[in-house]
Order: sequence, then C-alpha cells, then structure tokens
Amino acid sequence: MSNTKLNALALYANFIVLGLLGLLINPLMVRALGVEQFGIWKACLRLLDLAAAADGRASQALKWIVAHRDQEGDLDKQRDTGAALLIWLLWMPILILAVAAMIAYLPQLVSDISVGNLPNSRLLAGLLGFNIVLSGLLGISDATLVGTNQGYRSYSLSTTFLVVSNIAMLLAAREGYGLVGIGAATVMGTFFNGIATWLVARRFVSWWGIALPRRSDITRVLSFSNLTMVGAMIQSLMLSTEVLVIGFVVGPEAVSHYVFSSYISTFVLSICLMTGTAVTPKLGAMIGRGDSESAAALQDRAREALLVVTTVGAVGLVLCNRPFVESWAGPAFYLGDMVNFGVVAVMVQLVLIRFDFQLQDIGLRIGPKVIWSAVTSVLAILLGATLYWTTGSLPMLFVGIILGRLPLIFVFPRMVSRIIPGHSRQQRGTIAMLITIAAAFALSQVWIVSGWVGFAEAAFAALALGGSASLLFVVTAGTRRHIVSQVRDRLRQRFTR
Repeated sequence: MSNTKLNALALYANFIVLGLLGLLINPLMVRALGVEQFGIWKACLRLLDLAAAADGRASQALKWIVAHRDQEGDLDKQRDTGAALLIWLLWMPILILAVAAMIAYLPQLVSDISVGNLPNSRLLAGLLGFNIVLSGLLGISDATLVGTNQGYRSYSLSTTFLVVSNIAMLLAAREGYGLVGIGAATVMGTFFNGIATWLVARRFVSWWGIALPRRSDITRVLSFSNLTMVGAMIQSLMLSTEVLVIGFVVGPEAVSHYVFSSYISTFVLSICLMTGTAVTPKLGAMIGRGDSESAAALQDRAREALLVVTTVGAVGLVLCNRPFVESWAGPAFYLGDMVNFGVVAVMVQLVLIRFDFQLQDIGLRIGPKVIWSAVTSVLAILLGATLYWTTGSLPMLFVGIILGRLPLIFVFPRMVSRIIPGHSRQQRGTIAMLITIAAAFALSQVWIVSGWVGFAEAAFAALALGGSASLLFVVTAGTRRHIVSQVRDRLRQRFTR
C-alpha cells in the first residue's frame, strides 16, 4: 500500500478515535467540571491555538520545505531542520509574550467568568501555553515524517497518546483537580507523544539529523516560516471564529452549548481537511519536480472526494443533529434549526476555503493568501459580532461570518490555478452539493424525528439522499462510470465463484 493511502488511513483512524472519544468524554467532562468550567476550557483551547502561531511556525514550514525539496541532498535537508530549530528559538520570547497577554486579558476575551473560577482559568491558560512551547519544539520530528510522506507513523502515535491524554484529563477532572488537572494532563500527553515521534523519525527518516544552517538556509526558511506563521494564525482563527465570538459576546455557558450543538460539524470538517492533508506531501513533490499534469489529476481526484464527503456530511448534520444532540447531551444543548443550518453553512464554506488554503502551501508562495485570509477573517468576526449585537439573534452571527469570508470563495481558486495549472474547479459538483443541502433542510422542516431511533432513521435518510445525489450529480460522469463499473465487476466476481 502506498504511503499516501497509509497517510489517509491513519488520518481517518485518528478521526474515528477522536470522534468516539468526544462522544464518551465530553458529557462526562461537563458533568465533572460543570457547564461554566467546561466552556472556559474549550474557549481557552481556541484562544491558545491563536497564540500558538507566535512560535514562528518553523515546524509547519519545514513540512512543506522537505516535501518540496525531495530531490535535494541529505545535508541540505538537515540544514533546513537546523534552520527551523533556530527560528523556533528566535521566536520563543514572542510566544511567551503572546501567552502572557492571553492570560492577562482572559476576563475580557471570555465574558462572565465567575470570580471563583478566574484563578484556575489563568493557571489552565498558563499550562496550555507551556504545552504550545513543547509542541513547537517536539513538532520538528513530526514535520520531517510528514514532509517525507510518512505522516502515518506520526498520526498513529498521536492517536495513541490522544486516547491516553483524554483518559488522564477525565480522571483529573473527576478527582477534583479541575481546570489545572486537565491542563497538566495535556502537557504530559504532548511530552510523551513528542519523545516517541522523535524516536520514530530517527528510525525511519534516512537523512534524519540536524546540521548547522548557513545564513542562506536561515533566510530562506525564515521567509517562508514567517508567512506560514501568519497563515497558521489565520487558519486557527477561521476554525475558532464561532467559539471566540460566542465566548466574547455571550459567555462560557453559551460556548458549552455550542460545543455540543456543533460536535458533528467539527468532525465532518476534520475528515474533509484530512483529504487535503493526505495528498499535499505527494502534490508538493510533484510540483517540486515540475510534474504539473500529474499534480492536476491528483488534485482533481482529491477535490471530487472532498465534495462527496462534504455533501454526505452536511446532509447528515442537517437531518441528524437535532435527535443526536437531544439524545446525547439533552434538549437544552440543541440551539435550534436555524443555528444548526448556520453551523452547516459555515462548515461547508470553510471546507472549500481550507482545501484551497492547503493547496497553496505546496507552492511555497503564500503571501497573497495570507493577506486575503487575514482581511476576511477580521471582517467575519466584526460582521458576526455586529449582527448579533444589533439583532440579538444567534443565527445572524453565522450570517455575518459567512459574508465576511465570502470573497475567498472567488479569490482562492484563481490562486490555486497559478500553482496547479490545468486542474478542474468542479463548479457543477459544488452547485449540486449546495442544492442537495438545501433540499435536506427543507425535508428537516417537515420531517421531525427524535430519540436514538429517530437518529438512526435520519442517518439512513441522510446516507441515501447524500450518497445518491453525490453519485448522480456531484461526481463527474467519468468517475460515475468508473464506480458503476467497479461495483458491477465485484458483483459479477462474487456471483460467478
């Protein structure tokens, strides 16, 4: 099996484990911590994700540099690794200042934190900040594995330590250690995961090592990592916008309710992003050696798969989320059909934007996308908060976010075309996906189900509607013929044995 397929399988396994963990752990955590502390924890995670970009993003930049320079000598790659480590050290004071600012202004960033929870909230933020420092250092070995198309080794380790870390957090919360306990468990999980990844990289990366970089190496890696840092901050902001705005304008209890109501969307988004993560190392190598035709073909297949997964996932979220959330967490945690549709709309828009965002990393020319992303992200936050303040309506918050990001839907595909000429934008498939989602919402307004039985019925209907629409309208005619042919051949082989 190719490394690209192994990467995809490892990412999907991580997704499944993460989803099951969330199903089991989140209700137990909210009971152990309480609604307010649970909301504080989730809000702090998103805030510190933003601060994490202040480590210079050297390890993330190293992934794409290693993939892009696949044909270079071993010493050159070792120098790139050394340059990434040096840049991480140079950015450390800035990272510490960013974390300190988050801790100091936590009451302003998350409204209505009670006086009794404020000290432990700041301690939690401090521990999560220290975790960011560790992640940046230990992420160098992960970057080399991903850049050499061996990400499946790193993803498998991350999945294992994710389980251990979540169990430790739950035990800490249930034993009364609260926010401080879950912060300490997070740090320990990152530390042991990083050590294990370092050992695996030393074993399986033939050129593994760190060499003293030349000034030209530092300059080249620094110029790309600086843009990568801003890009990573923007990506974190995009993924966290709803939680940050809700926490700022409403409070931590509303964040808790939103976390449960948007749970499925988070994992649909994650599995969609895995499509890009699985193929970008191979695409980077193709672009690096000038094989644009193969890169365009691989990108077309990846985008088509992305549209299918998004269609089925979005239809499932529209039809299944109400019975799922009400049965899993309780009716109080479902925020209503219009908020649910807003969650779906934001998710779909973000899937399309983030895929094109990922594709632009492999060309090592990311300045324009960073500028566009920064402007639209700020605009999305301002419009979302303003529309909520002026109307008092949570669905209008999502309208503001969608309007703020709308320019990227038109700008990013043009940027990708410059890196991967000849690829297909698949506009017909995108339109078919949107029409299918709208039809699912109309169905949800006349067909209301409840309980786990209703969830199962809705899930079956979602698979039938999303799957059939994908086969008939979303995928291209060539792909449809290929799928039908494969199914027919398999059936013929099965019944002729």
